[in-house]
Amino acid sequence: MRGMFPLAGLLRVRTVEAETRAAAATAAARRLERTEARRGLVVAQLTESVSAPVDSASLAAVAAARASASSMMAGLDERLRADARASEQARLEERGARQRVRVVEKLAERHDLARTSERARGDQRDADELTGTHGAASRLAAETLAATNGDPR
Repeated sequence: MRGMFPLAGLLRVRTVEAETRAAAATAAARRLERTEARRGLVVAQLTESVSAPVDSASLAAVAAARASASSMMAGLDERLRADARASEQARLEERGARQRVRVVEKLAERHDLARTSERARGDQRDADELTGTHGAASRLAAETLAATNGDPR
């Protein structure tokens, strides 16, 4: 149990991966917001430019404009759905990466706890050897335990 946490390199890699996934999720969310804003702008412009045709040429122009607008809206709607899917996928990948980091962090915490416990046991052993009370301390602990359990010795 001596030395550095053996999976420290993996922890660093997982942390970098989580940071990369977080940046990708943020970028995907921004793309989605821009697409939503663009769609909202187009809808606003289309609703503002409603005019009644006065002759057949203007009627044809209005029909062509509406067909073009309809095609543009369909394209924007598809882009919006694609960006929403990409944003959701990026969020899921970020969440998974954070979970993988947490798993290795928990292993690191357990490793540190085990090292601390091992160090404390070693220090206690050294102290017992220095004072020569290891045997006496063990007997005293056994007698105390027996007395608290009601075992007369």
